[in-house]
Amino acid sequence: MDAKTLKALQEGIGKWEQIIAGTGIDEGVENCPLCSLFYWQGRKRCLSCPVYMETGWKYCCESPYRDWSDHQRNWHHIPINKYYIICPTCRRLAKAELRFLRGLLP
Repeated sequence: MDAKTLKALQEGIGKWEQIIAGTGIDEGVENCPLCSLFYWQGRKRCLSCPVYMETGWKYCCESPYRDWSDHQRNWHHIPINKYYIICPTCRRLAKAELRFLRGLLP
């Protein structure tokens, strides 16, 4: 993992620590350090992202993020890109995302 990717991953971990602490929100690709580095690459979207490298899926599919975003939309009817902790399930799903991202560290 190169230095830019490691920095983005560490910042992404920090984002989820803030969400769990109640001091941050998830704005999807708008405030994801990994998406800032990999998502906006046009046709090659996500292909070098550590999440993609782990799951083999673009757009964080097959990662804990999908369950988090589905829960936010389907249970709380939160508009896309404004997700935060509302209930115990939110907290559990956010912690799963944090564990997943920490597991990607070298």
